[in-house]
Amino acid sequence: MNARRLVELAGDHAVQHALSSVSQAFQTDKIAANVRFGALGRLMRDWLWQNRDSVPRLERLLLTGKLKRGNIFFTERDFYCRNVAPRVRPSSAVPQMMAKYALTDRIIEVRVLTHSDHVVPGSGGALLTGRVGRLFVVGVINEIEHDVVEASAVFAGHCVDLTSDFMFWQSPWTQAVHVERLDAFSRCKDEAFPRERELKALQGIPEEEIKRSFARLLGEDVIPKDWGGERSDLFTTRVHVDGRRVSASFAFKGPSKFHPMTLADLGKNGDQIDRLLTEPAELLVLQHCHLVSTPVRNMMKAYANQLGNQRLYCIIDGSDTLRILRAYEMCGQTSKPQPQPRRRG
Repeated sequence: MNARRLVELAGDHAVQHALSSVSQAFQTDKIAANVRFGALGRLMRDWLWQNRDSVPRLERLLLTGKLKRGNIFFTERDFYCRNVAPRVRPSSAVPQMMAKYALTDRIIEVRVLTHSDHVVPGSGGALLTGRVGRLFVVGVINEIEHDVVEASAVFAGHCVDLTSDFMFWQSPWTQAVHVERLDAFSRCKDEAFPRERELKALQGIPEEEIKRSFARLLGEDVIPKDWGGERSDLFTTRVHVDGRRVSASFAFKGPSKFHPMTLADLGKNGDQIDRLLTEPAELLVLQHCHLVSTPVRNMMKAYANQLGNQRLYCIIDGSDTLRILRAYEMCGQTSKPQPQPRRRG
């Protein structure tokens, strides 16, 4: 926790007020330091909540090309920490946390600079070494080069569960939804997962036909025509997830892109996910006729997890698409149930 940076964000009065609650009756400086870090952490949480509409996710800034010096951002992903945790033998290397982000045409390395004075003493700070999973980072952009972004850390730590008062805006519904949980498609759970070569069955099915088939299963009669400025291919309020009704936006990718989906397949600058996010939907659905690459899945996850506006998201790849069409015998596909295990004896 960088208290100086927090003063710049929240103001000197807010920081002083947060620290005024810290008792001076501690026996050791180490305990007092941990209490101060805790008070500043709560202030950081409250400031983020109050400014949730103006603090974007780093992935979104990178994908839309809106990243610039001075941007405040947050991100949550695996980071590699170098010389961050306090050490018996300090190194001359600059303390920093590093992560790589895949864009449509290149990989961006993000280096978040830190300082040992800003690390909580004890076991908490000692965790910031090597690869650290799902580290929540708030930072400010310092420099931008073609493939390298340098930032200063304001806060770095872990989000915890809902039983804690920290990061309390997280919802238990903030998660990936597998297609079987959509009630209209639930019958596909009994269908066998097709082999990759079987996906060729989708190559001859137009995107419009798959969209109409999905809409029919959802009971949606209004199917908009495609046009260049659309934010989604289908918006509906007739989706039920585990029995709960939600609004949903669908983006369909047909056989004209019959290969594993990459970010480059998602519109100019890969901004189709960004447009999908602007829909007033609780569930974001991305459908493709082939495999879906890991960078696309990571980007969907990142976009679905915005401060104060978490969404459910569902990725329906070619395998799940074929299972749905087979389960309901649509678009010329026939059911192929999962093989039953043999009984011994």
